[in-house]
Amino acid sequence: MKFFLASALLASAVAFSPSFVAHQRPSTFLFAARPDASDAIAEALRLSKEFGPTSTEARLAWEAVEEMDSRDQR
Repeated sequence: MKFFLASALLASAVAFSPSFVAHQRPSTFLFAARPDASDAIAEALRLSKEFGPTSTEARLAWEAVEEMDSRDQR
């Protein structure tokens, strides 16, 4: 009976302990490459010149550039 209780306690405690299996990352990170924002920057500059730097169009274009750059921060 004591053996059963001890094994049940150990089994439930293992569920909450960290895994000791080494998780290896793949050698290539296709999804982690920084996106090329040069086209988005050119478009944001064009919209800023055409509609003005404080226009909605320019603001949204620069937010898209910022979003592309922030993907690198993960």
